[in-house]
Amino acid sequence: MCGIAGIVGREIEANGLPLREVMDDMANRGPDDVGWLSSIGGEIHRGRELVVPEHSEALLLHRRLSILDLSEAGWQPMGSPDGRYYIAFNGLVYNYLEIKEQLAAEGCEFRSNTDTEVILAAYAKWGSLSFKRFVGMFAFAILDVYRRRVVLARDPFGIKPLFLGRRERKVAFGSQIGAVRRLLRVGTRVNPQRLYDYLRFGMTDHGEETLFDGVDQLLPGHYAEVSLDTGVLGRAKPYNTEGGAPSATGLSFNDAAARLRETFLRNLELHLRSDVPVGAALSGGIDSSAIVAGMRHLKPDLDIHAISFIPAGSGAVSEERWIDCVTAATNTHVHKVTPAAEQMQYDLDEMIRVHEQPVGSASVYAQYRVFQRAKEIGITVMLDGQGADELFAGYPYLIGARLAGLVRKGHVGHAWRLASNVSTSRRQRAQLWMHALSALAPPRLEMLLRASAGKPCYPEWLNQSWFAERGVEPRPPRSSHGPHYLRTSLRIAQNGTLPRLLRFEDRNSMAWSIESRVPFLSTELRELSNQLPDGYLISGDGTTKSIFRAAMEGIVPDEILQRREKIGFTAPQGHWLAGSASWLRNKVTAQTVGEIPALNAELLLPILSRQTPGAGNESTILWRTINILRWAEICNVSLA
Repeated sequence: MCGIAGIVGREIEANGLPLREVMDDMANRGPDDVGWLSSIGGEIHRGRELVVPEHSEALLLHRRLSILDLSEAGWQPMGSPDGRYYIAFNGLVYNYLEIKEQLAAEGCEFRSNTDTEVILAAYAKWGSLSFKRFVGMFAFAILDVYRRRVVLARDPFGIKPLFLGRRERKVAFGSQIGAVRRLLRVGTRVNPQRLYDYLRFGMTDHGEETLFDGVDQLLPGHYAEVSLDTGVLGRAKPYNTEGGAPSATGLSFNDAAARLRETFLRNLELHLRSDVPVGAALSGGIDSSAIVAGMRHLKPDLDIHAISFIPAGSGAVSEERWIDCVTAATNTHVHKVTPAAEQMQYDLDEMIRVHEQPVGSASVYAQYRVFQRAKEIGITVMLDGQGADELFAGYPYLIGARLAGLVRKGHVGHAWRLASNVSTSRRQRAQLWMHALSALAPPRLEMLLRASAGKPCYPEWLNQSWFAERGVEPRPPRSSHGPHYLRTSLRIAQNGTLPRLLRFEDRNSMAWSIESRVPFLSTELRELSNQLPDGYLISGDGTTKSIFRAAMEGIVPDEILQRREKIGFTAPQGHWLAGSASWLRNKVTAQTVGEIPALNAELLLPILSRQTPGAGNESTILWRTINILRWAEICNVSLA
């Protein structure tokens, strides 16, 4: 886990670039070592001190967080023995030992015990076909001196970030948006479409564009090449086409659960490879509990430390009793974190600076504090349960997509029984059927349904004319239009919700120089999930993640597997904001809100002034407003 940055193109005047500032910005990502590489006409210069040749055609920067082979042999940018390839790499390829063994059998020799050297050797052997072989999280730049290209690649799920910018026959890239902005002097204005997406729906990390106009990201599972001669970035190409997994078609439920159990545990064991201490984030839900219980199952003697967020007062969003259940059953040391509203006020600006974009909710701050606690107790690697909900249908709203699929197939009776089993009140049944109707409805009708439910594309507090003048489309997040409603919903979650959660995970962990790993996110698990019948994911009685619950029997405590309510990683946002009233009044004023022309200040301020504990929608509006205000000032972005 590290930080990378670089610039490629014609006549790069390195001494005129803010290289030290770029390196300093990435310090938390890689506190253990630094390195740079400059290519001039195929001549390579490398070093630690930033005494860089004046003219370059490719410049790679690296900050190292040492996880595997802590010796000097892991220093980057690393070169191949023949001097053809050089790499700046962020992430970890967990199956590097298996790939290394295969390469060694074919005559490759290795000088280190790093996954970085294995990536270089694999690329030299198989080219871009090697990317599909890597199980892990990665973003890297490989300089090919002979072909005069820099190849940029990102892991299949986008666990590790890679941002891009283009200007005047130059391409810059980096683990952080700030690196691209500094190297190219771009991203000074807000992207209007992304501003709408965030203010209205809280969306920030979907697709290629970012909130910064002129800064994009390489999509997950893609690679692209930059020519040293022209400074042109080629079209990004997908390397991670699905397929190749053993077919699960026709498997009984029990056989599918057994295969899922085996695949998950094998992947978890790979994620435990480390030369430094490993811990886990434990929320008390099924996913994080499976991580901790799986660690104990695989390694009975492992000293496991779990860090858990506990909201003050142990209210409705607290999962402390479930956390205690797991730690008692697995003999795990638990470290509990209970932030207060006053602490959030103090930390918010720094958190936004670290994230470089507004954050989605106060739960992101709770996670920020979890990683801070891990740092305090000396944990360098943390495992987390991100991705299970998006792979195995863990979100309650997905039951609506399951209903839609049953209705579309004519199984109305089954759909009615499913809704009745899940819902305990008339209001819950109405919400569930609304999700199903939204999925069944054509797009235009879906927008009308959203408006009738009090979710218009342009609520009164948004300045519709400002967005219209800038060509913004008032597009809501898409529902699961058929015919495969549940599958479509899962793909939408994987491409929309998951990238946002992974950004939070990456930035919060890197703020404290911690490598965060997400064992659910492997292509093997995704391919297995894609081949399972809908009823294996959401059972007839409305049990979400049904197949995964069955797979974890005998490993995860029964009390956890039998849980039906889903709290999720939820912070008491309304209470925190209400407890910050004085601070908010100083930040959210008629003057500051008036500086955001995308908002209708006259209509927004009365809404914000009504903030009370637990006020869900108003709490959300207030949170997004304060985040945009602080983000624009901290990152120096024009909102006009």
